[in-house]
Amino acid sequence: MARHIGEEIAVGKSRSGIVLTAGEMRASEKRVFSEGESGQSLMARAGALAAGAIRGFSAAMPVLVLCGPGNNGGDGYTVAAELRAAGWPIRVAASAEPTTADARRARANWAGPVEPLRNVVPDPMLIDALFGIGLARPLESDTASALARLAGGARVCIALDLPSGVDADTGVLLGAAACFDLTIAFGALKPAHLLHPAAPLCGRVIVADIGLGTLDSRLHANPIPRSAPLAANAYKAERGHVLVLGGGLGHGGAARLAARAALRAGAGLVTIAVPGLALAEDAARVNAIMLAVLDDPAVLAALVHERR
Repeated sequence: MARHIGEEIAVGKSRSGIVLTAGEMRASEKRVFSEGESGQSLMARAGALAAGAIRGFSAAMPVLVLCGPGNNGGDGYTVAAELRAAGWPIRVAASAEPTTADARRARANWAGPVEPLRNVVPDPMLIDALFGIGLARPLESDTASALARLAGGARVCIALDLPSGVDADTGVLLGAAACFDLTIAFGALKPAHLLHPAAPLCGRVIVADIGLGTLDSRLHANPIPRSAPLAANAYKAERGHVLVLGGGLGHGGAARLAARAALRAGAGLVTIAVPGLALAEDAARVNAIMLAVLDDPAVLAALVHERR
């Protein structure tokens, strides 16, 4: 499922425009830890928000949660416990035992069994919490093949923070990576949510505000521009006039696309200026766009200096 930036929503306070690299995310976490926040409480908040987002995204169904050894895996155990408390049938499989203190505590709070990743069978929903922003190497072949098999056997696939097998800062695929319907980004977007080839694998992206406070970042995602509505008595020329210079006969496609985009972006008037021989071709393919014959420089000068 291709990701559409305009579909992005936020859980909690919106931070949809901020993009954090992996290093900036760790620095933000370190800052809140220095202010008295604990990793355990941050993980609990992330798990609760992610579970709520999942309940809002899909009807209840049997869920398989895949947990890795780090804090992303800890998020997975927390989400599993939250969904089970909400009455969802949950299974958990792990690629390895937890290696961080917070992940070990989250594992201890999961009261159910943990299956080995290599032997597990699919469920209708898959939640990927194997690896997050810390991954800097390709997935091991056994882990990659298990993830591909389990994602292929699920109807709904959800990634916590990032799809496993993706470089957070570049969007590069570290080997094979599965395709997801929903990705829940913790704290802020990461570059991989916006950059190819990783972005189309993320599906719909939800930003969960886990309580990092004011975020300092050099990167921001540009929102879709929104045009203010016209007043009832407004004249279309008040919204500007866009002039598009088009090619000759058989070469006008780019100009027509640009003209349509200008109208959709809010321009009140749009004119395509083309050589006379191309006029009929463009007239047959556009609506609500004006046309002008452009056969000599004087005509171009007049168009450019048109007061509208």
